[in-house]
Amino acid sequence: MIAAFKSLTLGRAVSTLWPKPEYILGPLQAGDVGQIAGADGLGKSWVALAAALAVSKGRRDVAGGLWDVPPIKGKALYIAVEDRERDHGSRLQKLVNSCAAAGEMSQVREDDDDLTIWALQGQRWPLVQPAQGRTALQPYEVTADAEEFARAVTDYRLVIIDPLRAFHSLQEGDGAGLDFLIRWLVSVAMTNQQALLVVHHASQGAILDKREDHHAGRGATDFVAGCRGVWTLRAASETEVEDEAERRNWRVLSNGKASHGAEAAKRLVRREEGGVMRCAEPAATALEKKKAGPAGAGRGMNKYLLAKNGQSPALEGEEHDDWE
Repeated sequence: MIAAFKSLTLGRAVSTLWPKPEYILGPLQAGDVGQIAGADGLGKSWVALAAALAVSKGRRDVAGGLWDVPPIKGKALYIAVEDRERDHGSRLQKLVNSCAAAGEMSQVREDDDDLTIWALQGQRWPLVQPAQGRTALQPYEVTADAEEFARAVTDYRLVIIDPLRAFHSLQEGDGAGLDFLIRWLVSVAMTNQQALLVVHHASQGAILDKREDHHAGRGATDFVAGCRGVWTLRAASETEVEDEAERRNWRVLSNGKASHGAEAAKRLVRREEGGVMRCAEPAATALEKKKAGPAGAGRGMNKYLLAKNGQSPALEGEEHDDWE
């Protein structure tokens, strides 16, 4: 076991000219796993699909600048368990046409394979499970299908799996099991020198509270602890979009965790005709330009996020200078 470790001494660490980070998606580098979580029906799959398209074309302006990506093309793979092949085909066609109309990319040739979707059409692909003949020393194991997965995704710079629940046979509250899963996924990403993005469901409490910290996902937090970039997609609040009818088409994409870089600014995202999700403003959104309302209401800043940012909640009825 020790022979497999990479030993780094203080002297070598200080004297080596280390290369700059090479990002693939936001703060994710080759060897990293990330997660995007949100409520059912909010458009997580649309947003994740835009990430795949942006990486495959090396264009950060895709979908109005929804994702930060370097100007380097790399093949992307989207493994989708839910919906039919024609659903995914129609969705990708609409997204590409929307981007082309906005001048974000040219029309696609028929032989373009920069982005591939594997539509499993309801079939699960468990990668990790409780061990057969489970013992304290070996409570979990990778499945036979996991080795096939690791080989099949080798040639892709970005791999997206959607949803997380379909790729394991564990209980969602099993922290040790989910830790085993994330460590295995990281090992795959490290070996293949790629980034993995996992689409997950938000917890009911996070949905009701409009939480946007990186613990908003459903189940044990051990999985997200091993992620190096985490995003949350939530509904817009009354403060963010005043008109009630129009508000139904707006979402907020927040980057609550970025281990290897700065957390990205929030994106205000609008669902357009046909379901396409586009960033309303390519850079800083209107969220940072408006007050978030009276103390304790509609800020998207729960106690966890406040503590993480070194802030304290304002007392009821008081203004807080940090909410600008």
